[in-house]
Amino acid sequence: LKAILKKNFWGKSFKFMVVRNSFDWILSSYLYQYKLNSEFFMRPLKNPFLIPHRLKTLLPYYQNSKRCFFDKKHVLDGFNRFKAVKGIPGAKSLTQSCYAFDIEGNLMVDFIGKYENLYSDFEKIKIKLNIDEVNLPYENSNKVRKTIKNICFTKEAVSTIVELWKNDFEAFDYSTKLPK
Repeated sequence: LKAILKKNFWGKSFKFMVVRNSFDWILSSYLYQYKLNSEFFMRPLKNPFLIPHRLKTLLPYYQNSKRCFFDKKHVLDGFNRFKAVKGIPGAKSLTQSCYAFDIEGNLMVDFIGKYENLYSDFEKIKIKLNIDEVNLPYENSNKVRKTIKNICFTKEAVSTIVELWKNDFEAFDYSTKLPK
C-alpha cells in the first residue's frame, strides 16, 4: 500500500492495525475456514452426481469445524490453508507482522492495537482521529465461541505454532505459552 500512495499522503496519514494473540488467531481462523467449507457443502446441489462426493467430504469438514483437540498436523493444515487464502506475495511467512513491517523490518503503522483490548484501543484510535460519534460494530460473531481455555493443544502443536509465528510473538509482545 505504501508503494502505491503518494509519499506525503502516507507520511501524513495515521496508520493503525489490530493484532491478535497468535494462538487465538490460529484457532479462530482454522475453525472459520472449516465452517465456511461446511456451509458450502450444505448448499443445494444442481448436479445429483455430486451427492456421493459431497457426503464423503462433508463429515471431515464438519468434524474439523467443531475440533477441540489440535496436534501438529492440524496446525500445519491451518497454516497451509492460511497461505492459500491470505497469502502475501513475497512474504517469508504468514504472520500478522507481515502487515506491520516492511521488507527491511521498518514499522509501517503508527499504532498497533490488540484484539484483547479492542474497545479501549479503539477509543485511542478515535481520539487520535478526532472522531466522537463512531461505535465499534459487532460483526462476524461465532455463536459457539471456542476459546483457548476449552481447546487442547499438544506440546508439539504449541511448539509448531511458536516456531511458525515466532515473529508475531516477538513483535507484539505475546507470551509463547498458551493463555490460561
